[in-house]
Amino acid sequence: MVYGIYALVTNIMSAGVTNLDAIVANYTDVLILSLGAKQLNINTENETYYYIQCWLGVAAIAIWIVTFILLKYL
Repeated sequence: MVYGIYALVTNIMSAGVTNLDAIVANYTDVLILSLGAKQLNINTENETYYYIQCWLGVAAIAIWIVTFILLKYL
């Protein structure tokens, strides 16, 4: 959940959208919500967001693996 919320918020920020109504009005622009928003507007802040999002994804996968292993043995 943390990963998803972080990814969504930072992708919107990276796209330069300051008004959430712009997302609703232009719902066909999926790039605003995707990781591509960070790649399209490359700067040091977006690069930092990108690396944090990647490491949060790795941590989330590790937590899922541990959870499934524990569930298997319980």
